[in-house]
Amino acid sequence: MASHRILAEWYYQLGAALEAGLPLPRALDTVRVLSSARRRELQERLRAGESFEQILATGPDWMPEPDRLMLAGGVVSGRLPEVLKRLAKFRQGAARSVRRMLAALAYPVLLLHAAALLLPAATLVTDGTLAYGASVGRFLGPFWAVAILGWLVLRWFPRLRWALVNLLPGIAGWSRARDRALLAFLLEGFYAAGIPPSEAWPRAGRATGNPFFTRLGEAAGQAAREGRRPGEVLEERPAPGDLFVRSYIQAEESGKLEESLGWLADHYEEEAGRKLLLAATLYPTILYMMIVLWIAIRIVLAFAAYFQGIDSFFE
Repeated sequence: MASHRILAEWYYQLGAALEAGLPLPRALDTVRVLSSARRRELQERLRAGESFEQILATGPDWMPEPDRLMLAGGVVSGRLPEVLKRLAKFRQGAARSVRRMLAALAYPVLLLHAAALLLPAATLVTDGTLAYGASVGRFLGPFWAVAILGWLVLRWFPRLRWALVNLLPGIAGWSRARDRALLAFLLEGFYAAGIPPSEAWPRAGRATGNPFFTRLGEAAGQAAREGRRPGEVLEERPAPGDLFVRSYIQAEESGKLEESLGWLADHYEEEAGRKLLLAATLYPTILYMMIVLWIAIRIVLAFAAYFQGIDSFFE
């Protein structure tokens, strides 16, 4: 999967190239943000006769599903440059969130490694390199094993990832706000692309990865196919929250859905940013305190062993 930063840059530059009048194959060749292998994959499939919509329907695997659905809608409606600019803004915000979380975690993790390397330093002098390495490995080994295993599980089991994320204080609030922002963002893009509610809602709900929104999207799409308004389903299943439901129903009645959904996407994106800032303060602080406590215990145990050795010597 390409990073949020790479995707944001590529979407923006590709949209600008298309707005300048370049045909899609030429624009894909001109914009060199992606790796050469990924650019070559797209160009070869276009030369083989596939349309861009067909390419998006079956991949590429480095592009998130919500983005592929949005871009496919942009191709159908002839608004691909506009959709690319929307996606660039969205992925740029996601990249900022990732950087904020990584920056908050950097100091506790560095402190953990420094403590693991420095505290057993006496072992290096008294027992040699192997004993020192074993002492460091006894702590850092499990830490990295848990970190890597957790990353793999969360990467390959999205439903489990969603369930775990929504159990954590702070992170759960961020996840809910992010899912609502994504739902509003996708619906706005689909409506702007001319996709009817009967297709827009199921696509948007499924693309969020939220099982509640997936079921809501299917129900809203079914209601639209039956000639009912999706707002009626929202009244029965207010999963996105009162603000979302009220705003959508009012906009549905006034005919300003795109404007209202754009506002909702920005509102929930800002809320997600605030929740993430809280989590980025809370969890690194907890990790920091745990590391400080571990260091303190190790120091106390080292001094206890030292004084016990002195007592044994005099006895």
